[in-house]
Amino acid sequence: MRVLIENGSHGMRNLGDIAMLQVAVHRLQGLWPHASIDVLTGDDDRLIKLCPNVRPVPERGSRIWSQGLGVYDNTCGPTGKLGKRLNWAWRRLVHHGDLRRFMFSLDQSEVVVASGGGYINDIFEPHAMRVLTILEAAIQSGKLTAMLGQGVGPLESPRLRAKATSVLPRVHLIGLREKHAGPAILESLGVESARVMVTGDDAIEPAYDRRPERLGTRLGFNLRVASYSMTGATHMDTIESALNEAKARHDVALVSLPVLSRGTNADPETIERLLPTGDGRVGCHEVLDDPADLIERIGHCRVVVTGSYHAGVFALAQGIPVIGLANSPYYVSKFQGLADQFGAGCEVVLLDGASLRERLAGAIDRAYASAERMRPQLLESAERQISAGRSFYQELAALGAGRR
Repeated sequence: MRVLIENGSHGMRNLGDIAMLQVAVHRLQGLWPHASIDVLTGDDDRLIKLCPNVRPVPERGSRIWSQGLGVYDNTCGPTGKLGKRLNWAWRRLVHHGDLRRFMFSLDQSEVVVASGGGYINDIFEPHAMRVLTILEAAIQSGKLTAMLGQGVGPLESPRLRAKATSVLPRVHLIGLREKHAGPAILESLGVESARVMVTGDDAIEPAYDRRPERLGTRLGFNLRVASYSMTGATHMDTIESALNEAKARHDVALVSLPVLSRGTNADPETIERLLPTGDGRVGCHEVLDDPADLIERIGHCRVVVTGSYHAGVFALAQGIPVIGLANSPYYVSKFQGLADQFGAGCEVVLLDGASLRERLAGAIDRAYASAERMRPQLLESAERQISAGRSFYQELAALGAGRR
């Protein structure tokens, strides 16, 4: 048996996406111990290091494949002059090694899944279209399909909505990491509720398993500065001021919590600008390569302030209160969904509007004051979501058994 996983972070740079992939691989291996598991990736070495016993499949092959389909579908047909030229180009591409490896994996796999992530939305439309195209091909070939721990939306693009409406109602099982927005979006796309389960984020389990016996003392911090977060220089001075005041008021060390570890928009560079090393600031120059290292660092915190979703997941799963910093509709939706899953221990602070420094300072103070009281509730929420996630995978196994 062969399973193909479409990995939401092909570059293996985002520690949250890596953690979700690790959980997916572990659980799928538990369901089908003798299965070969293929994973789409752009970094074979990091994949094998972080997910041993899987087979890397070049994501470049999936790009060539999906782009070839998209270009050909937009021509005037195979008999026209342009169509003949593209048909010839496609035949040439079929001999590309990466493309052949991807097509072989897709053809031979009995199960095709999309691992957890927040990529079915307007911001990441090219990636979302490719994921949906892969799932569509798998469905048409009679394979078992599933989406694991998904965050869906915002979804307004007519092109992406049309594709999602065509594909998602036929995916056999869809796991959502939140119930705040995802179920309504899927319903609007024609997905039957019987195919949908709210599981929480797959990355909750490894963080919960590493939870410390008691709360730490540090104030953890992350900020994602990128076009899709709509967070930038206009917010940074205010956030820095609020953090420094909280550091002095609570007499704590500030600790860097980078999730996107490398490349464009990498968290360490942003955090270092706000929290230069020295004077009670920890880890600003370090690049963490394994989700376990970030989870362990978060475990030393009493409160986490974060503009990155998965720093919040890793904290809440260990019973640590979170203040989520959000500005774009994408991040507002992500953090509101997370707050809905965990309850009062997760407060969302919007970066637009007046009095940001005062609102952020107040949220930090409230989190510090309530941290001990909130911890049992947060851990209980984590336990419920872990149980729901495991049930989802068991349901997937039952669907697989029913097809044999």
